[in-house]
Amino acid sequence: MKGVSTNVEITVNIPRERFFYWFTSIDPTKMFGKYGIIPGIVESRNQTGPMHITGSSRQLIFSDGTSAFEEIVSSNPLDDLHYRVFNLTSMFRHLVREGNASFTFSDLSSGGTHLKWQYAFTGHNWLTEQIIKILMPTLWRGYLRSALERAKALSQKEFSI
Repeated sequence: MKGVSTNVEITVNIPRERFFYWFTSIDPTKMFGKYGIIPGIVESRNQTGPMHITGSSRQLIFSDGTSAFEEIVSSNPLDDLHYRVFNLTSMFRHLVREGNASFTFSDLSSGGTHLKWQYAFTGHNWLTEQIIKILMPTLWRGYLRSALERAKALSQKEFSI
C-alpha cells in the first residue's frame, strides 16, 4: 500500500459469510468514537449504495464538525474490500492528501473470522509524510484498534455470542 501505513487485526467467533455483510453494513457512528485528538463519527450522509459494492460512497461527519468522503474502490465480497478517504476538512487536511485502506477477511479453523485492516495515508509531500510517520503508529493505530474493538463487541452482542 502506497504511503505511510499501519494495520490492526481481530478475530471473531462469527462465520465469514455472516460477518462480512454485517461488518460492511455497520453504522460508522457505532464503531468510530473519539480517540485522543481524533474526533468520532457522528453522522453518515448521502450514501450511494451498500458499502461492499465498488463505487459506493458516503460523507462522514465528525464530532468536531469536520468531514471526509469515503468511496469503495474495489470489493471481492467475503474476501476483501478496498476504499479511499479523501476531501478531509479537519486539521489533518494539511498533512494528508488521502487515505487508502483495505479489509481482508479469512476463515479460522474454529469457524470464526480473522479480519485484517490495513490503512495508509499519502501526505502532500516528503515533510508531511514524516509527520504522518510519527502519528501513525500510536495515534492512528489506536483509533483503528478502538474501532475494531467496538465492532467486535457489537457483533458478538448482535450474534448472541
